[in-house]
This record gives sequence, C-alpha cells and structure tokens, in this order.
Amino acid sequence: MGLSVSASAAILFVAFLICFGSLFGAATKYYATVDEILEESRENALAVQKISLEFTDIDEASGSFALKNTGSATLLLSDFEVLVNGTLVLPQELSINIIGHPGSDLILPGDVALFDLDEPIWGCRIVVFTTMGISMTHVPTG
Repeated sequence: MGLSVSASAAILFVAFLICFGSLFGAATKYYATVDEILEESRENALAVQKISLEFTDIDEASGSFALKNTGSATLLLSDFEVLVNGTLVLPQELSINIIGHPGSDLILPGDVALFDLDEPIWGCRIVVFTTMGISMTHVPTG
C-alpha cells in the first residue's frame, strides 16, 4: 500500500508540473501579445496627433476640392475615403492628385491634395476621413 501511494503522488506531481508549465507558457504568450497591442495602440495615438487637415479650396461646379496636410505626418493617397451627403465615393469615381508632385502617392506635410469627383457638388456635405480615424467636414453655407 505504501508503494502505490508514493507512485500516485509522483504521478500527480509530474502531472502538476506539466500543467503548470503549459499554463505558464500560455500566460507568458498572452501578456507578450497584450504588450505588443498596447505599444501599437500608443504608436497609433501618437501618429493621430500628428495628422491635421484643412479644406483650402472647394469648386462646387466642377466637383473638386483641395485638402492641405497641415500636420507633421506623411499620408498616403490610399489612406483617404470620401463621403458626399453620406454616400461613400468609390475609388474609381474619385481622382486625387498632389499639387506640385504629379504621380506621387505621398501627401507630405504642407502638401495640398486635389480631390476631383467629376460631378457638381452644389450644396453637398463632404466628409473626408483617413484610415487613422481623422476626418474633416465641409458643410455648405446657405
């Protein structure tokens, strides 16, 4: 009877060590992932603080408007989405060009991007937003 109790205790002890090792490994991986996500979140928050946009010119008759990057972050043309009166403008219905840098995909600080919708936007509410969540809204007057 003494041998079976000792053998059972040894088996339980080894099982406990294996379970503890698995649990410790999973917990370590979990906390490392949480740390990575928090760091990425901090970096995104800093990037958002560097983004600032302003409408500089709106030509309602031609359906174009200019947006100036007044922040210190560099943006990509693919970072932008446009809503006109609450309707998303599809990428094939919109052309964006950097004034002074034709063919560039980067909107550097101080650059002006010309958005052309090829249709009049009389009295339309325009919202331009980036993939980082920054938005700029033009509300027509009158």
